[in-house]
Amino acid sequence: MEKFYKTQLDAVNMSEYSLKRFIKRTLRLDPALQKYRLMSVLPSYLNQVVVGLLLSDGSVERPTQTGGARLSVILGISTLPYLTHLFKLLESLTDSGISHLEVKDKITGKSYITVRFKTAMLPLFVYYHQLFYCIDEVTR
Repeated sequence: MEKFYKTQLDAVNMSEYSLKRFIKRTLRLDPALQKYRLMSVLPSYLNQVVVGLLLSDGSVERPTQTGGARLSVILGISTLPYLTHLFKLLESLTDSGISHLEVKDKITGKSYITVRFKTAMLPLFVYYHQLFYCIDEVTR
């Protein structure tokens, strides 16, 4: 397990500018939130939650290869209790709450309501992005 955490610490591949912005933004938060946002690795139980989500309905978004990444969870409205539970586990890593979005299927015309939340852009999610998404450096 120790090797896992060392690998995770080494995996934060962000530009100096992005890291400075992240730290500046984080230091404006309540000290209790700062503690969670400045973690370089997730506690074991949250690591298990994130890996489980990434193997199922979650995804990691990383808009640029030099910035942070965020966890995104989007599910159907019928799973709202489950999504709420996940949100409560990860709430200290989010900037907003759970949102509802109506999505219309263009083929059938039927509308669906999805519920979702996203964490803040954090260096610790870069590790998960690198773990789950293979980037070909030549062809991108």
